[in-house]
Amino acid sequence: MSIDRFAVAGATGRLGRHVVDVLTERGHQVVPMSRATGVDIITGDGLAEALTGVEAIIDVASWHASEKEAATEFFRTSARNLHEYGQKAGVAQIAMASIIGVDKAIAGFVAAKKVHEELLLSGPLPVRILRAAQFHEFVGQLLDWQQGDVAYIPALPTQLVACRTVAEELVDLATDPGAPAQPAPGTPIPEIAGPRKETMAEAAQLLGARRGIKVAARLDAGPMRLYGYISTKEELFDLMVDEVHAEILPEEQPGDWREVLRIRAHRTRQATLRHEWLADLLGGRPTLGPNALAVTEATLAALDDLADLDTVLRAVETVSAYFTGAIRREIANLRAERATGLSKRDWQRASGPHVRRMLATGRFPALAKAVHDGTEVDAEASFATGLDWVLDAVAAKLARPPA
Repeated sequence: MSIDRFAVAGATGRLGRHVVDVLTERGHQVVPMSRATGVDIITGDGLAEALTGVEAIIDVASWHASEKEAATEFFRTSARNLHEYGQKAGVAQIAMASIIGVDKAIAGFVAAKKVHEELLLSGPLPVRILRAAQFHEFVGQLLDWQQGDVAYIPALPTQLVACRTVAEELVDLATDPGAPAQPAPGTPIPEIAGPRKETMAEAAQLLGARRGIKVAARLDAGPMRLYGYISTKEELFDLMVDEVHAEILPEEQPGDWREVLRIRAHRTRQATLRHEWLADLLGGRPTLGPNALAVTEATLAALDDLADLDTVLRAVETVSAYFTGAIRREIANLRAERATGLSKRDWQRASGPHVRRMLATGRFPALAKAVHDGTEVDAEASFATGLDWVLDAVAAKLARPPA
């Protein structure tokens, strides 16, 4: 069957733009579908009108973040709508772009993409699938996401392929009259990858050299090695945070729980002063890479059997909340110094006249006492003192009641 009129879902995205170009160059009529063109495949707005007279859909729409549940819901809704609206419009088939190794995925965006395949294949319209390796163009985006002076890139095995090449292969598959209407159970799904085996970091180092960007290539890709793909900024940041946790974990663990927590706090502060971007990523959901898990394991092991598990967990959370907040405040002060060009002492001098006028009103007696009589300490001493106080409070909670 010869197909003339195509609708492209995700037509303004990284891959979708190329699919539209290839179809147009080959003489096909193209209906670009994206929110930018007034078509929303999630809400259904404009979808029925867009699919009027369309013979086939090419689905390259994607989700913008790595969180599995949200991505899965996006793909579930888009698959349902494309089948439902497509069937009503008389669409003959759907072709979709997927990811090589998706069948092995266990977490994140790629696991959601696995569900996407299954949902499309279970619908009423026949579906053809092309699985692709990581795009060449993504390497430049990884460098754009750099934090600080160094770009941290995973040493992830890959065979990078250009978006244009994937688009051409996907259009070939969608227009091939001899291709199966849908892959039979157990039959291989077509794949496309570049000719060169390399790591993501190696490719980034080549591009980084031209851009003048230093690339750190030692990030452990962890479970993502199962399917050789990284999809979002969040996944890259998880790898970066886990890499720094290797600096936080000491080579030898002391036997005393206070020392374990004290060393963790100080080493986290030192690592953040070396990598200021870490301050923005501390305190969120726990990183699940091997280094971060090792730090958590060592911390919990040091407090094992000192109290019930819930008390131990609250103790660790309390200490972590202290040093995270203290580190963020210190980094914020350092950034303010750079942004204003004023050191802390210079800022105090510049603010002095205003503060003196306000204190002279008599409305702030406690603050006046702190300003005039308080002892100023540097950031490191303040951090250490506050940490000791928090550890003292935790010790009181951990103390076992008398027998």
